[in-house]
Amino acid sequence: MKKTLTIDGPASMLAHIDHSFGRTPQDSVVVITIGRTGHLGAGLRMLLTEDQDPDRTAARIMHLATSATTESIFVAVYTEDPKTAAVIGEHVHERAACLGLDVFASVHVTTAGWQRLDRPGQSGTAQEVQDSVISAEMIARGSVVLDAAPADVPFTGAPDAAERIAAVAPKRPAAAVAWWHALINADQPIIAADAYQLAAALSRPSELRDRLIAATIGTGREPSSSLGTLLLGKAGTNPDWHRAEKAAARLTEALAHTPAGHRAGILAALGWLAWLKGHGTAADAWITRAREDNSRYRLANLLGQLIHRELAPVAMNPDTAYQRHRP
Repeated sequence: MKKTLTIDGPASMLAHIDHSFGRTPQDSVVVITIGRTGHLGAGLRMLLTEDQDPDRTAARIMHLATSATTESIFVAVYTEDPKTAAVIGEHVHERAACLGLDVFASVHVTTAGWQRLDRPGQSGTAQEVQDSVISAEMIARGSVVLDAAPADVPFTGAPDAAERIAAVAPKRPAAAVAWWHALINADQPIIAADAYQLAAALSRPSELRDRLIAATIGTGREPSSSLGTLLLGKAGTNPDWHRAEKAAARLTEALAHTPAGHRAGILAALGWLAWLKGHGTAADAWITRAREDNSRYRLANLLGQLIHRELAPVAMNPDTAYQRHRP
């Protein structure tokens, strides 16, 4: 296998984005920085929303992309709306010119394929991206591109699951964290009783809930002064991504035992983990489902605002980002 991969056009760059993020972005603008030596730098993604101002979006993403080593950028706007793509692309080009940065290429990406925003008439298909040399090489190295939005998990549990969840007696925080770590590391599928305990603990606003969520990437025994920093993924946070992957699997398994009206806590935790990874589309899908399950679940509403406002700081730091630690 090649040690150095060469980007030869938009299709290769889009394949690089897919494998770097682990998913094909949706409703997003992505900027890849390119250094003076021609090597690719950071990949930065911002979720697009209906009420977003295109100039502010361009300013925000370009502010994040600009550094002393950035020579040029590649811009991809993922949306099914060509007008939105054209406007965002125009504003990004204007911002790049003001900052003295070249634009390697800017493209509008849909589920069907891509077309250049800076060179009308040049286009390609989604299959072309999948068939690129970059994609083939990354797959050979073990990389996998997952669906952007995770599949929903239907309830298949016991008829009296809701009553059992409501009757759960909460554990003390220290005991709950030890139990959760043991459950994450277990080599067998989650059982109904543990799913009920998890659903109950995550659905109730309390220190117990916050420490269980924190324990998916940390010890869960962090001092209260640093717990907020960890939950917001701020500088100084160094997630245990191996544990996070196993925790996400356990949370997903628990959904099958958890009926409607009791799922919001589990869904919000999955959304938070996806946000930390930089997977905004997946995070938005989980949080939307949490809100639909319980519109009064405050954590889901707060996380919804957070993921639309900013990228997780740990996802922007090359030393802590999930992509760097993927197997």
